Amino acid sequence: MTDSKTQSPPQIKLSLTRKLAFSLVTVLLFFTILEVGLRVAGLGEAQVIGELHFGYNTGVPKFDEDGIEQEGEPYNLPLFEEDDELFWKPIGPTRFTGMHGFRRPEPQTKSKPSDTFRFVVLGDSCSFLGKSPYPNEYARLLSERIGSPVDFANVSCPGYTTYQGRLLVDSIWEWNPDLLIVYFGWTDHRNSR
Repeated sequence: MTDSKTQSPPQIKLSLTRKLAFSLVTVLLFFTILEVGLRVAGLGEAQVIGELHFGYNTGVPKFDEDGIEQEGEPYNLPLFEEDDELFWKPIGPTRFTGMHGFRRPEPQTKSKPSDTFRFVVLGDSCSFLGKSPYPNEYARLLSERIGSPVDFANVSCPGYTTYQGRLLVDSIWEWNPDLLIVYFGWTDHRNSR
């Protein structure tokens, strides 16, 4: 005689550890599939706000965008080199930079003559570019006004922001400036849009 009652499948009892493990695997699998799906769809990629490009196919950074002396007269010459902390820095000496990579003219020595007023300009291309950059004009006008020699170190560099300025500011004091002018006019503004 056969029993007409159907047998129910045996109940599997899982330990709490196994239940937690299965739950964890399920949650991880869900989020992995979600992440892969979002990446394939291209969602969540960082928005590019702007970029700074000084590189050329030669691998040597050059500057030829706005023209160093006059607008519309581009120069194609090596002017920058890579730097581990600043990302790039001016090469010295060149037609436009002195021995220390500062925009010409630069002080002959770090020690300042006692009868000379010295200022240092720290900034971006607003302070570096032009046939006669504003620090040169400021030095000329100040020398006429006070009637004694004025020299300066223009530590500006195209593309620099206050990030590079903060890294450079401590090294500026060894030039014994009477005045420090900081002007990051365009580059910081551009990156904040």
